[in-house]
Amino acid sequence: MNLLFEVHITTKTLIETEIPAFEQFCISINAKPIIIELSKGATAQQPMISKVFNCENGQDIHGEIQELVQLFEAANYPISRVKIEVPLEMAELATGIFPEKKGTYFEWHGKLTISNLEVIQQICKKENAHLSKNALKKDVHSKFITIRDYSSAKAIRNRVNELTKSIETVNHYFKKEEFEYCIYDSNENLDQGWIS
Repeated sequence: MNLLFEVHITTKTLIETEIPAFEQFCISINAKPIIIELSKGATAQQPMISKVFNCENGQDIHGEIQELVQLFEAANYPISRVKIEVPLEMAELATGIFPEKKGTYFEWHGKLTISNLEVIQQICKKENAHLSKNALKKDVHSKFITIRDYSSAKAIRNRVNELTKSIETVNHYFKKEEFEYCIYDSNENLDQGWIS
């Protein structure tokens, strides 16, 4: 069975005038540009790529990552983080691809349009969930909520169910959601003050 990997490589904070060149760089390497803006934290802006690989042999992802790292270096984009995720249902299949298991956890992202930010912030605080947005998207009301869990797939599903109930009681609804398992995170400290 083929494995799907989503690779995120994050670079340094960008000023406004540097963003178009970063977008062009991402397009040139067939990757999706994302500029995450966290609601709080030490590194509030995280410019990154998202690139999906479908690998027959899971070990092939190592070569793909190395190639991306070299492209970043050649374009003078310093790398602050490499993060590799698989769909939650593939978590067991991905075991052993990164034997050092640096930074493994379960993660969920839900996308929604927010009409009352203060209410959603209160719910996120209560449910230990975290707000962010993609700065490249112009809809100021479109946000993401993230839940990260270090225990189990069951635990994260339960937490998401509780969050969804709370969100729906204030007439907000997720337009899109995604459960993932992070099999490698080279610098989880980048989220300090946001997740932790």
